[in-house]
This record gives sequence, C-alpha cells and structure tokens, in this order.
Amino acid sequence: MNRSKSNATAAKKIAKPVVKKTKKSTIASKPSGESKADHVPAFNPKNALKTLPVNVPDYSTYDLPNGMRILLLPRKRIPLFEAILMIKNGGQHDPSGAAGCSYLTGELLTAGVEFNGQKLSKIDIAERIDSIGGALSVGVTHSRLQITASGLSKHAHTLLELLTAIVRYPLFPEEELERERQQMLASLVAKRDQPSWVANDVLMKTIYPDHPFGEPIDGTMESITAIDRDLILRQWDALAKPNGITLAIVGDFSARDIRHKIDLLFADWQAGSLLPQIPDCDRIPAGNQVVIVEKSGAVQANIQLGHFGVARTHPDYYPLLILEQILFIGMSSRFYRVIRAERGLTYSIGGGFQMGKQAGPLVIHTSTMSERTGYMLASIFEVIEKFLDQGPTVKELADAKSYLNGSYPLRFESSSSIAAVLLGLDLMELPDSTISEYRQRIAEVSRQDVLRVAKEHLHPSQLQMVVVGESKAIEPQLKEIPRKISVKIVENV
Repeated sequence: MNRSKSNATAAKKIAKPVVKKTKKSTIASKPSGESKADHVPAFNPKNALKTLPVNVPDYSTYDLPNGMRILLLPRKRIPLFEAILMIKNGGQHDPSGAAGCSYLTGELLTAGVEFNGQKLSKIDIAERIDSIGGALSVGVTHSRLQITASGLSKHAHTLLELLTAIVRYPLFPEEELERERQQMLASLVAKRDQPSWVANDVLMKTIYPDHPFGEPIDGTMESITAIDRDLILRQWDALAKPNGITLAIVGDFSARDIRHKIDLLFADWQAGSLLPQIPDCDRIPAGNQVVIVEKSGAVQANIQLGHFGVARTHPDYYPLLILEQILFIGMSSRFYRVIRAERGLTYSIGGGFQMGKQAGPLVIHTSTMSERTGYMLASIFEVIEKFLDQGPTVKELADAKSYLNGSYPLRFESSSSIAAVLLGLDLMELPDSTISEYRQRIAEVSRQDVLRVAKEHLHPSQLQMVVVGESKAIEPQLKEIPRKISVKIVENV
C-alpha cells in the first residue's frame, strides 16, 4: 500500500554544539558527590530575527478556466521533478456509517487506471513507474487527499500523464477492492494490540462525539466490511472536482513547457459542485472523565488526555505555538522536566494543539507503570494549573522564541518541503505573506500573551482521559487526581 506521511513535515537537522575543553570542565563531578543532570543548552542566538535566512525560491500560481489552481516552483539545481496534486477534501466527508471510505478510495487510485487508451493494472502501473525510477504515493487525512508523482526531470511528462490517469480515469477494479479491504481489516486487527493507537482512537471518539473527526481515518472493522464499489465510485465523484484541487509542480522544468502540458491534460476537465465544509463539533464534553480500556495483565498504562482545540486560522496561533513549545514539546518542556526528569514517571511525554483547517484537539500523550497512573495524571494537572497560575518564565519565553525562529528555515530545505508549506497555506486559505511574517509574529509574543492564551485555550476542567491498562490496578489510584471525575471501563476496542 502507498502511504503519505500525513500532514508531512520536513526532517529537522540539529547541529551538534562545539564543546571546547577547559580547565573548569563541567563534566567533572561535584566535590560533594551530588549528581548533576546533563544539560543541553537551548539554541539562543543574540538576535533570533537575524539567524539563517528563509530561502523560498520564486514561484508562481495561476488558475485554469475550470478553477484548478496550479503552483509552479522551479529549482534547477538537481534534475528532479515532483508533482503533488491536493484535493481539498478528505475523510471528513465519508458517508454516514462508512468511516474510512475516502481512505480506501485513495488506496485504490493506483490499483487500475485508463492510460492513453489502455487499461493498466496495479502491476502495470508499478512497472511503468519503476521503469523510469519514479515513485507514486497517495495519502488521505480528514481534510485532504494527496497524490504525489516524482522522478527524474526527463520523465516529467510521463509522471504528469500517470498522475492525470490516476485522478481522472481510475478504474477501481472489484478484485483490487477486495484485496485492499482484506489488507485494511488485517491492519485494523493489528492496531488493536497497539495501546497508543487504542488510546487515541477512544480519545477522539470521546472528544468528538457524532462528528467525522471522532472516526478513525482508516475506518472500523464494520465500516470497511460494508463499503462496496458503488460507494467508492460515488465518493470519488464527490471528491474529485478540478475547482477543488491544487496541483504543485516543483523541481527542474521549463515553466512554459509544463504549462502547455497541464493545459492538454486538465483544461477540458469540467468544474463541479464542491462538498461543503463540515461544521466544527458543537458537543464539547463537560467535566473530567477517565475511560479505562481494559488490558488484563498489563504492567504499563498508556495514557492520552485531550479536549477540543482551535483551527490554524485562529488569531492566537502564534502565542499557542510558543505555549506548545514551553509546555509540551521537547526535552526542555515543562512536562518533560517535571514529569520525566524530576519525578521519573515516564520515558516520554508530549503533546500539543492539532491546528488544521478546522478546530482540532489538544492531545497529551504518555505512558507509565500501572501502579503510578494516579500520580502521573495528578502530576499532569499540577503542571498545567501551575502554568495557568504563573505563566512562562522570561527564560522559557526567550528559549521558545529562539528555537521556533531559529529552526524555521529548516522547513524550506528541499523542494518537497517548500511545496508542503505552500500547499498547507493554500488549504488553510492563508496568504503567502504568512511565510515572511512568521519570525516577526513570533518575536512579538509577550509573556502576557502566552498566559492569556493558556487561560483561554487550556481547560483542565474539560480534559478527557483515556488509560489503556489493567482496570483493577488503575481505578483505585484515580482518587489521587484532585478533581471530581467520572470513570468508565470498556473492553479493548
């Protein structure tokens, strides 16, 4: 199966600091024998706005008469070519009772197409793409479906023709539908043995009751079993409209040549009615609840907490980025310092706001020994409430700004990563100036801003908690949480 790396981000390269040995080495033990935790200094340039430049090559956009948007980003340094076609709808529009329909549809796009008057099977497509050293991938999220074709620039026309066949002339063969269905069902069975997947699945259902975001993008055993080819055809017809598509072309190409080729391949595709955006969930769970997913004999508890969040277009986006960095992300975060380094409750803890085109959740994830579950949950509430009371320190704010601004250019290292940023802006309907304004917007955030957005968007009283573990070991500990909570025990989903 082809998979894309959802909401794919560029790999971040972290340079090792140069350490000079001196007579007063910090590696030496203290005379008193006290141990000293290893300290990795935060990236802290003198002026975060004068760090590495953000290099975005010149690019252009235009629309075909049918409303299809084209983004051209030529980069001549390496003879590579990539075409990324984004449909600005996805799993949120799965029919009622058919969760995973868009995902299954996406998986079948490369299972058979009509190509230059010939019918190509899944094997035929794979052989054609392999013969030119190329690659095809399809990825589906709740908000988009994305198809990527890449290879050497000398094969640009062939790659575009294959991409066109996939999006305009898919066949969805019945035998491939059954094969893909069985693979997806097997995958769902395997996921039931992954506590982190189970915890997230139950948490999303709890935060988003009766809403598409509460359904797993790859469906359920029941929904995938029930989807037939007619439903696949109707779903694709509803999703694939040129006026709801952006096609990004990046790499070594002639703009004039590619524009001509795109006109030949897509100009005659008729625009259609677009699916409406699904409204945000209006049933926000009130009060704290712990859902224990029974896993008899488990010595570890996998824990996820969360509540309803905000969209990427929210005006508090930049202060929330800094809040995330200070509280949730990395080895310098409050959660990591208190819950791992000081209290030794876990190997890993993190979280953040999933800010997409629509309001996504705040999710916190960790794990601990079963007998320490109550203390872990109480510690999470303690860290959040202390932050809500005091806000960030001056140093925490400075370190977070330095990291966010200093690492920002890493998002623009490759053609693919630049295209991902530009497609993200297009999906969110944000202006191109968002890129050039980023560092200044981060620099302008104050301690008062961070404390304000924490109080507005962090809601301990609404946190829903899911614990995958042994209920008889976990439930008695929940009295350690200094809050009134309800408890629900369910069997493994």
